[in-house]
Amino acid sequence: MWTPAPDVLVTDLETEVVLLQAGSGEMFQLNASGRAAWFAFPTDTAGVAAILIKHGAPEAQAQIDADAWLNDLHTRGLIQPG
Repeated sequence: MWTPAPDVLVTDLETEVVLLQAGSGEMFQLNASGRAAWFAFPTDTAGVAAILIKHGAPEAQAQIDADAWLNDLHTRGLIQPG
């Protein structure tokens, strides 16, 4: 299970989300499927994959993309296990 890191500031623009990692000052933009996945936290890889499939991703690719996306967010300090 993954949850947002406590120092991430979120701005919801309805069709996308902008994240600010307060510790580093870096900003990140999530598209519509990323926005849907972000607001599904706390979730796991299967939950993110289901959202990607709902947004049109092929099933075989959704699991791979979900793993990569979660790893990227974790590396950037935007999410944490929990």
